[in-house]
Amino acid sequence: MDHHPVSNGENGYSLEVFDVLGNTIAVITLPELAIEPLTENEIFNVRSLEVA
Repeated sequence: MDHHPVSNGENGYSLEVFDVLGNTIAVITLPELAIEPLTENEIFNVRSLEVA
């Protein structure tokens, strides 16, 4: 995760999206308010990725 500070706006972050084996699928940039921290009562869910 990379932090992108903004002087007069909302900070952003670059996040890596990866599969269960650790392979990078994508790198995305989001505003800070779109990111929620993980909590201890969450579980991972595995789904198949179908490329269009």
